[in-house]
Amino acid sequence: MTLRITKVAMQPKPLNFILPTLLAAVLWFLPEITGLHTATDDRPFCLMGTYTLFTLPAEIARAVQFAVCIATWLYVMTICENAKIIPLRSSLPYSIGMLLSSAVAYTQYFDHHSLALILFILAFRQLLSMYSADSRLSSAFNITLLLSIAALLDPRYALLLPLFLIGMFIFRAFTPRAVLAALTGILLPAFILASACYLTDSMDTLRLICDNMHFYSFSRMDIPRSDIIMAASLFIITAISLTYCLIASVNCTLNVRLNFTLTHWSFWLSLGWLLLFLHSYTALIAVPLFFIVLCLSLYFSTNHGKASSVLLMLIIALCTAYRISWTFGL
Repeated sequence: MTLRITKVAMQPKPLNFILPTLLAAVLWFLPEITGLHTATDDRPFCLMGTYTLFTLPAEIARAVQFAVCIATWLYVMTICENAKIIPLRSSLPYSIGMLLSSAVAYTQYFDHHSLALILFILAFRQLLSMYSADSRLSSAFNITLLLSIAALLDPRYALLLPLFLIGMFIFRAFTPRAVLAALTGILLPAFILASACYLTDSMDTLRLICDNMHFYSFSRMDIPRSDIIMAASLFIITAISLTYCLIASVNCTLNVRLNFTLTHWSFWLSLGWLLLFLHSYTALIAVPLFFIVLCLSLYFSTNHGKASSVLLMLIIALCTAYRISWTFGL
């Protein structure tokens, strides 16, 4: 039976959407079910990580974010299929995405970080479309425009630009015309921001934004032990999946190989980006999780051996145990 777990789990059947959603709902709302945690603080929706535009009650923010996660991971599943990140039709991007999102409490409130992540995913989809030579100029403009808007919500997203430049190089789309289109996408929001600050006589805002973008100083941090164990476990499992996919990609088509190369480097770059702002890892963890979902989905969708089935069950058990330990404060 274990030999068929991953093969059965990847099939896009209704049951493979219903069961992960139900499990995710239980884990997501476990604090409310047990009554051990009650969210009371309002969630601010900030501009440039500094100015609060409005706030949402915590209960509403959690409910809205659950619906947003469902829509987001369904969209990611379609990206994996249409852009050939996974060479087979698979529901695992949705299942694994919902599982990890429901286990990590830091991603369970709808705020400006949620919208910035959505913009980042949309930009990544544009990057994948650059494999086709027909839409490279428009894709380059859309990538930097979406990333610039995400940076207006959280300026640290601007430092993810090298990830997209490397992706353009992988797809051999790094041409002078594409660079010019990308530069236009950056300058447009920057011009709007500078004009708004100038007209409102608030140029000091830009200095405040820069001050809030300080890097991690590698001083002592009190990171919960459960977070460390969860992060280390996911890192090891993802490294195993990347190693297998690197070997297996030799027999894949050029499009799949390039997409894997992009996903591979994107994972490591996002991890390095997170380490730069380790003091704010709770707000930025969703970006590396996105690439972890892509890597694990590709691995489990193309490998149906006993080891992969055991790893999949291990991830389910790990996420469940991590969520329970967080809820009960263990």
